[in-house]
Amino acid sequence: MPYEQPYGKSRSFYRAETVGLGLRYAHRLDSEWIVGLKFERKPLIRKNDRPLNLLVLSNQTQAVFRLYHPFYVLAGTEISYILPAQKSSPPFVKDPDLNAEIGVGLNASLWWLLARKGIVELHFSRWKGTKTNDLQGLETSFGYGIGF
Repeated sequence: MPYEQPYGKSRSFYRAETVGLGLRYAHRLDSEWIVGLKFERKPLIRKNDRPLNLLVLSNQTQAVFRLYHPFYVLAGTEISYILPAQKSSPPFVKDPDLNAEIGVGLNASLWWLLARKGIVELHFSRWKGTKTNDLQGLETSFGYGIGF
């Protein structure tokens, strides 16, 4: 459940009013690294009150640091494909006013491991589009994961 807050120059164009929805797959390479894929819908409102949905597909790489079992801190980078859309349900219709972006960012997570392979996660991500400064944000998300 991501909550996107526009950051930097984006604050003058967009505002956030609601949480989005996302799905993430994280794979543990070894005891020190996590790689993952994430798909999210980040709803924003333009200053003229028109909705904007950012559909984001990200690749994340994070290093794992043990605080005190069952708490772990993860820190890393991400690369994202960001598609501005007019609506958030299929079929997705690209927004005619904005181009697709490639975003880069830094992220950090706090994991609380539960019994039976469950994980509660608090995640922070600061990202920026590489083509323009129009799309950049600070994401805070909360999630629950199940291990396989």
